Amino acid sequence: MLKIVAAFDGLKFSLSTQQYAIYLAKKLDAFLTIVFLDDKTYTSYKIYDLVLADGVSESKLKQAQNEDQINRQYAAQQINKICIKEGIRFTIHHDQNYAINELLHESVFSDLLIINYNEKFSHHEEEFPSKFISNLLSESSCPILLVPNSFSPIDKNIFFYDGSPTSVYAIKMFAQLFPFFAQMPLDVVAINSSQNGNYLYDNLLIKELINRHFHYPTFTVLKGSPEIEAIDFLKIEKKNAMVILGSYGRTKLSRWFKSSFVEAIVKEFSIPIFLSHH
Repeated sequence: MLKIVAAFDGLKFSLSTQQYAIYLAKKLDAFLTIVFLDDKTYTSYKIYDLVLADGVSESKLKQAQNEDQINRQYAAQQINKICIKEGIRFTIHHDQNYAINELLHESVFSDLLIINYNEKFSHHEEEFPSKFISNLLSESSCPILLVPNSFSPIDKNIFFYDGSPTSVYAIKMFAQLFPFFAQMPLDVVAINSSQNGNYLYDNLLIKELINRHFHYPTFTVLKGSPEIEAIDFLKIEKKNAMVILGSYGRTKLSRWFKSSFVEAIVKEFSIPIFLSHH
């Protein structure tokens, strides 16, 4: 039985993370660990908003702390009810230390981690990827499913393949974690620079691997910039799709994969992205 971790900010609860987590837990008959990152240093209020002429208002501070506690408890109660209703086997963790450290530690003992694109656990305005998400994607010990703000059932999968070991490892992890996707269409997309021509890296080997795991794959080779060509491809093929990618920010990067590639997809589309390290 797989163990899926779904990570939440109890003060800004992500409904889509809940929906994707329950959807996949049911599909996989997996055990769901719901992690509320109740970081003691992170609050819904800013301390300077509570300052009066003679210092911090103790009554306002206590009221704000109580409201945060109530909101976190309410979020946990609601997802507890939903999981029971849906027949999900689950547990809830309330991790109260530094959020990124807690979640990275949870990832060591997990098969898959689900989290919303926009989590940041900070008062600062940050575009994707936030410092929190960047650190998580770079250092996680298990594959990550980044999910958008709205939920859609997944009808097809798109694997951006660059021939690197990290890229191949990603599709192997995806196949092992999600065997039910074998019956769905899979687009394998390679993007070469203009001078490399219409060439699929390790053509026979990658097709041999893909065909063992997926029943309806197609293979497409595009020429040009990865960010530009991927966006153009997704504009046509993105409906109810999940994107599969290799490495993010580690020492040994994929041939053309970098954080800007993920950023380009997130800014243009509202689709889940599966990422895995080698």
